[in-house]
Amino acid sequence: MVAVAGMAVLGMTATLAGAKTYPATYTLNDVMQAPFASDMLAAPTGAAVAWVFNAKGCSNIWVADPSHGAKARQITPYTEADSFDIGELAWSPDVKSIAFTRGQSLEDTPSMRTISITLIFLSAAVSSASSFPSTVRFDFIDNTSLIVVPVNINGHGPYRFLLDTGANNTLLSTGIADTLKIARGRRGTLVTAGGSVDVTVRVLSKLKVGTAQLENIEIAVGDFDLMKTLKVDGVLGSDYLRRFNVAIDYDSKVVDIAP
Repeated sequence: MVAVAGMAVLGMTATLAGAKTYPATYTLNDVMQAPFASDMLAAPTGAAVAWVFNAKGCSNIWVADPSHGAKARQITPYTEADSFDIGELAWSPDVKSIAFTRGQSLEDTPSMRTISITLIFLSAAVSSASSFPSTVRFDFIDNTSLIVVPVNINGHGPYRFLLDTGANNTLLSTGIADTLKIARGRRGTLVTAGGSVDVTVRVLSKLKVGTAQLENIEIAVGDFDLMKTLKVDGVLGSDYLRRFNVAIDYDSKVVDIAP
């Protein structure tokens, strides 16, 4: 029995010695940085769901809900691989905001974690009054490649809006919103790359760029340092832009908007 076992071991050794080796197609670092989802949480009512998605050490909250055709979208703005964790997600009862904690470790003491609230914006309808294609001339902010487009709000304007394809939400300054007597809605905190800003959520009856118009769109209204620095009245974000096909011609300084 011992001899048979010994022959088996020798045979296996010979096989391993003669086996071909191949270079690895990925590294341990690739494995450690592979994207993954966690902390999935269904809304208390309706069919919305939220989760944390980590890609290369950068965690963000994603949601999918019927108001956006159940398409997954990122609602927090973090971009750096700082290894900060996000967790303890909690939907508001009206399913319009999510509270969460963020820190280097969610096992840290509460004073070492940040508690934030991010807003979930409802969908808006493309107005039947829109006509396409809509061609809009734009300006650059001085000494930058940042684009400013004229925007009309509730039939007033035009106002100067930064066109930001990386912004999740359309923003408006408090001064303009109050001047137009746009009713204040629920309060919340908008998490931006520059930090958290207290906002009110307000509903615009019309938001128009050229001839492309949305009706009944929710926006965040607040005092944003970036807008003051750039001397703009608002930011045109992806909640408007994603409803259209937008092409930017930098040489001719025009934006073409099509359905």
